[in-house]
Amino acid sequence: MKLQTPITLTLSSILAIGLVACGGSEDGDDGNNNNTTDIPQTVVRSAGLTNIDGTPSATGSVSIRTDAAGKRYVYLGKDFVQAMGPGDTELRLAKGSNNVADQQAADGASVSPAIGIIPNGASGDFLFDIPAGVDDASFGFVIVWCPTAGVNFGVGSFGEAGNRQWSATLTNVDGTPSATGMVTITETGVGSFKLELGSDFSQDMGPGDTEIRIAVGNSNVADQIAADDSSVSAALGIVPNGSSGAMSFDFTGAEPSDFGYVIIWCPTAGVNFGLGALAAVNN
Repeated sequence: MKLQTPITLTLSSILAIGLVACGGSEDGDDGNNNNTTDIPQTVVRSAGLTNIDGTPSATGSVSIRTDAAGKRYVYLGKDFVQAMGPGDTELRLAKGSNNVADQQAADGASVSPAIGIIPNGASGDFLFDIPAGVDDASFGFVIVWCPTAGVNFGVGSFGEAGNRQWSATLTNVDGTPSATGMVTITETGVGSFKLELGSDFSQDMGPGDTEIRIAVGNSNVADQIAADDSSVSAALGIVPNGSSGAMSFDFTGAEPSDFGYVIIWCPTAGVNFGLGALAAVNN
């Protein structure tokens, strides 16, 4: 493995470089796979990227996933956001959370080859194959690394699922009976989640009970399902007609980072009563 020599730059120098490419590591295939139309649903481990050291940030949900054939992938969720920096970055798996170059200098086996290349300033979901020969279970951290700047843009610690959370504020739409208030989704285990409606939740009387769904878009639930039935989850809970106050619902079978919105939908009327954009809280 050929180790990269880090280039020491100040933050002002980094930002001045602009769009200089910094991907394309020599010590691994970039593994780029941006086809996220068929994302494996089995989550093995998860992490939340956080910014460090005041560098351009990379934040959002990361998960190790496996498909039915046992192939493993790294998935950056729809909440992934990377600030503009000097150029493309690399997704790496590592045994520690400190600077990638420092880890490599101490032990060349402590950091994986590049799992994937992330375009400068990219946001949204990415799916990368884990290359043959890379044992993801031997690494405890995921790092978004810029080799030109020689700094980590974001670091996440893998562990037992349960450290991720999302929130949304429901607002009324389309003049229908309204459903408003705070919604929180918390990961409680691998593939398990709790959705909580806050004490400020309020739903007007309508034609019947409503359903809580998470969806890729913010349009009418029925329209989204008609266009792509995987774009909307099954009902995560039933909200009694005209109810208000705190409620909670446990659910499995839907990964929140795959969706962008939470929607209160009335199947009787076929309209959304309220919706809110999901945002990562501590991912």
